[in-house]
Amino acid sequence: MANKRIDELTAITGATASGDILEIQDVSSTSENANGDSKKATIAEIVSAANINAVGAILESDFAAKGDILSTADATTVTVLTVGTNGQVLTAASGQSTGMKWGSPHGDSTSFVLVGKSANAATATTYFGTCPIAGTVTAVGYSSLTTTTSDASNLWTLQVQNKDNSDASLLAAAYDTNAIGDFVQYAETSLGAVHGTGANLVLAAGDFIQAVFTETGTATALNSSDAWIRLTVTPS
Repeated sequence: MANKRIDELTAITGATASGDILEIQDVSSTSENANGDSKKATIAEIVSAANINAVGAILESDFAAKGDILSTADATTVTVLTVGTNGQVLTAASGQSTGMKWGSPHGDSTSFVLVGKSANAATATTYFGTCPIAGTVTAVGYSSLTTTTSDASNLWTLQVQNKDNSDASLLAAAYDTNAIGDFVQYAETSLGAVHGTGANLVLAAGDFIQAVFTETGTATALNSSDAWIRLTVTPS
């Protein structure tokens, strides 16, 4: 039917089955397809949403909201991933049905180091700068240029706090150099379990972190030496 114009399409008649070939024929034609049926269709039938969806085409109706992304759960199933929150990035995630997820650009966990000073008095609060991201504290470490030598009568305790959250403690209990272990020059010490109250551990970007040193007896002088606090945070 080379170089002929299609003048009319008529409805499909006869039984249909998967794999049938749909021929667009001149209405005067009596030719049949390989299955022996004359199969003709109207334009409305060809472009109906049901028929288009049946062959896996993407329609405007597949999108429900601004930012929706279509992905595939497998070779034949299309799924929708809704948009994340402001500032999140799209990452691969094999455990998700879409194969992707929205998350923090910092990943699932990140650590940063704040620089300050150790105590210069028997009781001292020193400042270690601001946290750069928002998130929840999961671990706290400390290191300094001073090695301590402690016993039950001569020791230091150390509590790390969020000054901008009403001095909320980040540790479940103050670190005790006699009960848990002395600080060793240049070595990082884990300060133990974080606080049991979740609200204590929530940081906003810019929150100020401080360390509270308390001396018992005549413990090794810390002499306001350089010190570092490492916070491990799950970004929000």
